[in-house]
Amino acid sequence: MRKVAVFSFMMIFIGVSVALAQQGSMRERLFARWMAGERIQDILNEDQIRKWDEIRIKFQKERNELRARLRNARLDLQQLLKNQRVPNEKEVYKKLSEITRLTEQLRKNQLAQQIEFRKLLTDEQWQEIQKMKFQAKKGLMRMRHRPRGTMGRQS
Repeated sequence: MRKVAVFSFMMIFIGVSVALAQQGSMRERLFARWMAGERIQDILNEDQIRKWDEIRIKFQKERNELRARLRNARLDLQQLLKNQRVPNEKEVYKKLSEITRLTEQLRKNQLAQQIEFRKLLTDEQWQEIQKMKFQAKKGLMRMRHRPRGTMGRQS
């Protein structure tokens, strides 16, 4: 019974981790990225754009490494659970702790990048970005409530 509970817990944890990592539809994420990239570049000066690119690349490299380590840890956990009738609980929990730690590091990396980017902005630029976010949300709401099959069509 305990083994079934451990296995069930592990599968639920992995499922929740994957679900949280994939929040939001692809269309929404692409729209948000387009809005951010296109319009933010318009309000930054050349020095800020250069620094923004440096920050983005630095954190992207770190994220890529963390994601690779997280994928490998998840695969290791799957192997631990799959290959043995009764998996070694210590190894399973150790791997689960590693996955949790890597997931937390990944989130901290994302937040650190946001904070570093915000340090580049003036108060006026920050206010302009807040206005852009509001406009983007309005656009997403229109996209969500449009009947299927009507993208780009005028009624």
